[in-house]
Amino acid sequence: MVAEHFAYEGPIAPDAFKENIRWLARQLADNARLVVLNGAEVAPDNNPEPGYELHHQRMNKALEEVVADLPNADVCDVRAFVRVPADLRGDIRHYQREVYLRLADSLAARLDGEVTLRPPGFMTRVRQGRRAIQRRLDRTALRFRTR
Repeated sequence: MVAEHFAYEGPIAPDAFKENIRWLARQLADNARLVVLNGAEVAPDNNPEPGYELHHQRMNKALEEVVADLPNADVCDVRAFVRVPADLRGDIRHYQREVYLRLADSLAARLDGEVTLRPPGFMTRVRQGRRAIQRRLDRTALRFRTR
């Protein structure tokens, strides 16, 4: 198991996080842009991780600092969408469905004209169709075996 070869050292330090973001931005093509979601800073009701919103505050500050120096990077600010505990789904990292929809709308508006989608080619559709047929056959075979 891979986990046997690693030891947990706690959350990443802000300076190491900044360096990771710089490295990631350097990996992009010249015409690409890195858009990073920051973390919510709202503590959920019945918080399973007390104080974690403070960690998000520290890391969001580090993210803002590093992105300010990167011409090809931008932050999608989750804090504009997650404002109260009711926006969360159980913990600080999972949001209500409506929050994800608003995030998607914001990203779509931000990237308008910069991203183009190509419809899947013929062979992609053939592979998707084959997988769908195989799933149906597998379900049918399972029903016969369980009778």
